Amino acid sequence: MELGKRGQDNKKHFLYVGRIMKEKGIDELFRAAQKLYREYGDKVVLDMVGFFEDEYKEQVENLEEQGIVKFYGFQKETRPYYEMADCVVLPSYHEGMSNVLLEASSMEIPVITSDIPGCRDAVEDGKTGYLCKVGDSEMLYQNMKKIVEMNNQELEDMGKLARKRMRQLFDKTKIVEQTAEIISRK
Repeated sequence: MELGKRGQDNKKHFLYVGRIMKEKGIDELFRAAQKLYREYGDKVVLDMVGFFEDEYKEQVENLEEQGIVKFYGFQKETRPYYEMADCVVLPSYHEGMSNVLLEASSMEIPVITSDIPGCRDAVEDGKTGYLCKVGDSEMLYQNMKKIVEMNNQELEDMGKLARKRMRQLFDKTKIVEQTAEIISRK
């Protein structure tokens, strides 16, 4: 399947990558996406890559029928989905350091995520993306709306800052060097 590139279709694409389950903030994400769709219609879409727990099957199918969600299922290669995303959304209740957030930042994509340990470390609120209170679908919606209202240059600038931050804080070579230095002090 051929996927578009960011900005090609005049829609704002929000991307969720991961398991579709309650603990990942899916209920809040669906509420926020529905509210965005009511306001902006088909100018916004929530692209979802992953697999869902059985309790979400019917809801995902209904949202897809309404045009709110585009569900791609599990994908081994996620890069093409990131390439079409204007923003990656991960409203988890609890999370370690998320590879999804690091991958998004490395590809210059702003993120919206929960203000929890791990996730908050990957985002400078308002500069590289936005943080939300856990379980707050209204705050999630408001932050998604900010992304919708941004022009392409503003999104690009935010994405570049995200990549710069990711490289400064999470570069594996630097982390290995810092770890080796700490160990050698003992």
